[in-house]
Amino acid sequence: TKIQKGTRQNFDLYAKFVKELELTLPNKTTYSIGEKIDLTGGHIVHNESGKSADISSSMITGFSTEKEGVCTVTVSYQKCKTTFDVLVVKAPEADAMYEQDLGNVSLPENEYGTFSWNDENEFLNQVGENTFSLTFQPKDTRFSVRNDIKGKVFVYREISGKDILCSIKNNEGFVYNGYPYKPEILVLVDGEPLSEQDYSVHYGENINAGEGTYRVEGKNYYIGSQSGSFTIKKADLTIIAKDVFLAKGSKMPSGWKYEVEGLVKGDVLVTEPAFSITAKDTQTTGRYQIIPKNATAGINYNSTITYKPGELKIAEEKVGYTVTFDLQGHGDRIEYFGVKAGGSIETPE
Repeated sequence: TKIQKGTRQNFDLYAKFVKELELTLPNKTTYSIGEKIDLTGGHIVHNESGKSADISSSMITGFSTEKEGVCTVTVSYQKCKTTFDVLVVKAPEADAMYEQDLGNVSLPENEYGTFSWNDENEFLNQVGENTFSLTFQPKDTRFSVRNDIKGKVFVYREISGKDILCSIKNNEGFVYNGYPYKPEILVLVDGEPLSEQDYSVHYGENINAGEGTYRVEGKNYYIGSQSGSFTIKKADLTIIAKDVFLAKGSKMPSGWKYEVEGLVKGDVLVTEPAFSITAKDTQTTGRYQIIPKNATAGINYNSTITYKPGELKIAEEKVGYTVTFDLQGHGDRIEYFGVKAGGSIETPE
């Protein structure tokens, strides 16, 4: 339009804005922590020159999956720059119980979207750390849906549950001996021995006769406890009267000596034994019995005590013998040799 000198004319001016770079986003814009970038499907066009290229790792800066959240990636091409966002999420972790269905395992909430199990009918029959695939649906539609996120499920098992058996290994019986019993415990899971790293054993006092106890507590992925018991039998006692020699007409002793077999060191009889003697007095020579009876022991011993009689020997008198040995040039001369009355001396070979 021609404008005459000295006049004023108003014009409306329009400018067309042309973007320097046109960006086609990569197929994958949602990542889990620690994943490497995948630029498949990403494309860049330089509008002024008409040049284009697939996006490569050499073109980008700012990408990081070290922490959860939105990450801005810068793309440089033909001395121009543009950006796009990716979402980084933390793959979920969950606890579950043995033989639970995966669909019943609760997933933690995520502020950027929702996780769900790909196979909710999966049966959890492996104790420990397991990995399963999940789908992630972002709240922000700019980001891609993922159906290959790997989530961890930590499966725990009750040590008191079915098919777990705790028993005493090499159970050959236990008899009171004054010391605490701590028998080795065998834990079988589905018929196979459980590693000792996965449980600990705690024992009761287990000293006195009666019931001994133990408790198996799970460790690591085995939880809870299982208790068991065993019998500590009462100990047997045997009281043996000692032999006594008396001369005819001598005075009967006021007490009789004995020994006890089976009595634990430090224990004593509750009631010492009484004795009956088959000899009425010492006026008649012969061999008689010293019979112990009626002793009692503590709760750790059988009430039925075995008694072994001793022998009372009554002789006419105490006698001495002089014995002469013909050594026939062998050995040394014996200075003194004693033998009880009624005893014997065997002839040397």
